[in-house]
Amino acid sequence: MLFVIDEELELADCFLLAAGAGLTDLGTWGEQRAGTSRVSGYRDEVPIELIWWSRLHAESAVDGVFAGELSATAEALANGIALRTSGLLGGWQERLRHYLEALVGVWIEEAALKWGGFAAAGILTVVRPGERLALLEWMVDDAARLVRIVFARACYWKRQARSSFRSFWTTSLP
Repeated sequence: MLFVIDEELELADCFLLAAGAGLTDLGTWGEQRAGTSRVSGYRDEVPIELIWWSRLHAESAVDGVFAGELSATAEALANGIALRTSGLLGGWQERLRHYLEALVGVWIEEAALKWGGFAAAGILTVVRPGERLALLEWMVDDAARLVRIVFARACYWKRQARSSFRSFWTTSLP
């Protein structure tokens, strides 16, 4: 559950809020950086993850999507459901509704950049006998790049399919 609040909260305050909501076995995960606090716990044996963002951090995360930063921010906000809102989520969702069309090509180009334009002699380190670690590193990096390309295309297709489906049902029904 994501909370977007006016001011940044200290992690200790987030733990107090989570405990006050009845969560037990409190912990945290991921990098605790400026603008973001993460607390996890259990309520009736159900795991719950709580994330607090300052409004400034949320706005910069949305702006980062349009700057080409790869993150889960866009997907989380685009498909989020507001339990209570002052209208921010709706505005972000409207903004994100069109982001993939502009960024899919940028993401794919960035992911494929390594595969072209390098000196062929640079690959010799990877294929040299006994350099299994360098080869494994190359392969893992290639796999990650391929996943980014597939993700970029799949999200684009998913959005296109949703849009086509909505258009079909809103224009085809009497």
